[in-house]
Amino acid sequence: MNSRMLSKSRFIILLAVLVMFTGCFGTLGTSLDKERSEIEKTITAFSKNVNFTDLDGYNKLKAQFTDPFLLGTSDDEREWFEEAIDEETQYLKAIIADGEDYSFDIQDEYFNNKFDALVDLYNSNGKNIDAPALLAGIRDLLEEMYIFFNLLYPAEKLLVLESGADEIDWSDIEEKIIEWLPHSSFTEKGFLIPAAAVSMFAHDGYNDDYNDDNEDEDQDEAAWQDYVLEKVGNQWVAEFTIEDEDDSLLGLVMKFTKEKGSWKISELHPVFPDEEFVL
Repeated sequence: MNSRMLSKSRFIILLAVLVMFTGCFGTLGTSLDKERSEIEKTITAFSKNVNFTDLDGYNKLKAQFTDPFLLGTSDDEREWFEEAIDEETQYLKAIIADGEDYSFDIQDEYFNNKFDALVDLYNSNGKNIDAPALLAGIRDLLEEMYIFFNLLYPAEKLLVLESGADEIDWSDIEEKIIEWLPHSSFTEKGFLIPAAAVSMFAHDGYNDDYNDDNEDEDQDEAAWQDYVLEKVGNQWVAEFTIEDEDDSLLGLVMKFTKEKGSWKISELHPVFPDEEFVL
């Protein structure tokens, strides 16, 4: 497949953009052609909206995503995540079993309260450190902490867009993330996160080169129009090829689903070197 090179600055901003498009059933050729045309228009709109620098542009991009949407992860990241969960589970079990001497060194009231609840659960269940309910609670806490820290950047970016401030208070960032947590989870394919988190794509390179010349933006929009689009089962899939200097990312795959009459991005997946993306 032919491809265009995304500019380095935009590539970094779009690193998370990795998508598949889930579609509705279309049995007739004319229906498929209509769906294909609608998907192509959606991709064109995305290529323009993803270059946003203000709140209006952010809202246009957010409206193109399902809520929540899936942000895919690599095999290596999922393997690392499971290993980290196992390691931290043993650590939390040890400090829970220490009783009054435990120290949970996270300077955050939300997670400290959740940890205290685990200690109470341990004590109320005969101090069985391997009780299924306790182990499930520990995993839920660790998953939530991992998601929390991954949502720091998009939460801060959104608050900057909303307020126009250069610096945001930690308490405001924490409040925004806690608002998102009930709608976020880690799955075998990646993160389910709220559509509001597309603030991660905000272009913050307010440099002279970008402001004086929109050539990069024009190249980016053109690159998004170079893709392979096909229907697999009841899903539409668009695959983009990305060329980067260090070959850290080979491509992006998008999946769309039809929601309230409009095609929306339901999944974004990276295609990494030495990995084969499976639909």
